[in-house]
Amino acid sequence: MADSTLTRMDSALRKQQRALAELIDIALHAVRESGDTSVAAMHLQTRLQALAVSLQPAAVHEARAAERVAHIGDRRAS
Repeated sequence: MADSTLTRMDSALRKQQRALAELIDIALHAVRESGDTSVAAMHLQTRLQALAVSLQPAAVHEARAAERVAHIGDRRAS
């Protein structure tokens, strides 16, 4: 019974995570399309991007971190 409860909770959390990610994406697009270059708009965009990244699975974070490290190595070799 505990397994089925955990499965339902996991499913519900994943649905909420997808919905939140979609809302963040919509807000990011709206800020970008507005063409607003104010400091407030830049802060909003930065915060929304950070939220979007925080919602991604750990495997995606690890892959991006590896890419950044590889790019740093490429820059040093140049």
